[in-house]
Amino acid sequence: MGRCEHELREVGGIGVVACADCATVDWWGVEGLMPATEALDRLFGSLDLVERLRAIGAPAPVVFTYRATTRRDRRHLAVFPPHIWLRAHPHLWLCTDGDFLLLAPTDPAVTRRLDQGA
Repeated sequence: MGRCEHELREVGGIGVVACADCATVDWWGVEGLMPATEALDRLFGSLDLVERLRAIGAPAPVVFTYRATTRRDRRHLAVFPPHIWLRAHPHLWLCTDGDFLLLAPTDPAVTRRLDQGA
């Protein structure tokens, strides 16, 4: 591997280890590793869906695009390396450019859950 760094960064009360080389994310709470679904909801549950797109170059067939409209939302996105797909959950990948959060579900059940949240 290249410059693999697993630096713990705190944002929104959650510790995040986002490694571009490993393409993974670990979520940490006060009691240790926390479920990805809980961490994602706490960090990004207030983001509004912009659109649902057929994916091109993503690790899944569909991408849900959310806009970070507040400074807090952009601060949450800043802990992730930009323009890199990271496995945020066993069935969900995320990517960001600092202004948008892209979620690419690889399981139809996760896709349905994201569709219901829209």
